[in-house]
Amino acid sequence: MATPSTEERVEHCLVITLNQKKFLDAGDIEKLLGPNLYTLVETTEANTVLIDFQNVEFLSILALNNLIIVDKKCREKSKRLFLCSLMRGIYEIMALTRLDRLFDIRENRQFALEAAGSISFQVR
Repeated sequence: MATPSTEERVEHCLVITLNQKKFLDAGDIEKLLGPNLYTLVETTEANTVLIDFQNVEFLSILALNNLIIVDKKCREKSKRLFLCSLMRGIYEIMALTRLDRLFDIRENRQFALEAAGSISFQVR
C-alpha cells in the first residue's frame, strides 16, 4: 500500500503530494487531510504550503471541508496555500462551489512553485 502522502521541501515551500486516488469517507480524510496535515501546516517553517493533487481522482465534500480548514490554518500562521494538478472533475466541483475563489489553484507543480516564488526560470 502506498504512503498516503509524501512531503518535501522546495526552498521556502512545503510540498505535500497526496498519493491516494479517492477520498471517499471520513477515515480517508482523517488519515490524509486531518490532524497530520494540520500539524504539518502549523509546525513547518516554510512560508508556503503546496498540496499536489496529481494522483487524486475524487474528493468528497468532507475532503473539501478539510481543505477549507487547512486554508484557515495557513492564514492564521501567515502562510500561503496553493493547490495544483487538480483533475478536471475536481476543479469543476471547486468552481461550482466557488472554492476556486478561496484557493490559489495552479495547473501543475511548476506553475505553483513559480507563483510561490520557490523557483524561477530564466529565458535564454
